[in-house]
Amino acid sequence: MMTWRFGLLESVFAPLAPSHWALAFALVLPLLAGAGAALAPPRRTWPVLVVCLLIVACGAWLMRDAAQAGLLRWQWSVAGVTIALRLNGLGALLLVVSQCVTAAAALYAPGFLRLESPGPQARWLWPLMGVTLFALSLVWLAADLLTLYVGLELLSLAAVGMLVLSGKPEALEAGMRYLLLTLVGSLTYLMGVALIIGHWGELELARLAEVVEPGAVAWIAASLLGAGLALKAALFPLHGWLTPVHQSAWTPVSALHAGLVIKASLYILILLWSILLAETHWAPRFVAWLGAPSGSRPAGCSTAGSGYR
Repeated sequence: MMTWRFGLLESVFAPLAPSHWALAFALVLPLLAGAGAALAPPRRTWPVLVVCLLIVACGAWLMRDAAQAGLLRWQWSVAGVTIALRLNGLGALLLVVSQCVTAAAALYAPGFLRLESPGPQARWLWPLMGVTLFALSLVWLAADLLTLYVGLELLSLAAVGMLVLSGKPEALEAGMRYLLLTLVGSLTYLMGVALIIGHWGELELARLAEVVEPGAVAWIAASLLGAGLALKAALFPLHGWLTPVHQSAWTPVSALHAGLVIKASLYILILLWSILLAETHWAPRFVAWLGAPSGSRPAGCSTAGSGYR
């Protein structure tokens, strides 16, 4: 089974106090920094660099702790709702990679915006980037289907917001198309989650991996989840919306979307299929086969947005 790769096991060590602080800063600092940058947009890279170094340092600390403990787990109860997060080696690696890619896009953004001379809507790039990194962190750390859904929806909405910031008619058209398609994908995903809860009564991924049984229900749920996530991940033949989005987006936004946003949906797809279709060895290969043709770039299409010449 592949579930051990995603940390769907019982944690042996409780996180120490520094790990709690590192997790809190890794999740909250992008939101706070984005809100601050919206109020006072940075015109130079050094303030962005300071914030990025702090965020990446928190991710590196969590990666070190995950490497030492093997698996870390946090759990809180808020208004009767249990929120659980877990971090293993794979999740820590994806967290740090997300932070580094977002940092590169953020460091590029001040100079890009000076050249583009956009309108006042450009200030919203920063909070949307913060929400994007926060949502990605939730996806990598999620220990249940509800947290996965929250991270996925926040990520989709933030991505749509960033894609339409240029204000160009083609950007607005592509953004609205992307919004409608991602909502269809979310609805299909929720239908699969509803089927899982109705049949097995489990939201937590580790417990779901223990009780799931091969059969028609597992296949139908996997199909619903797979269809919704394949649409969000732009897998063949559901990738037609991707090229217009990148052609009309700002360069740092296009880099974030291509490098991280659609990869999160792919990660969730492989994670959930490894639980529902644990005995099916060709499921990951099927995802790779769908990704190969959708990754082919049409002739004349920009590789990373309208900012590249």
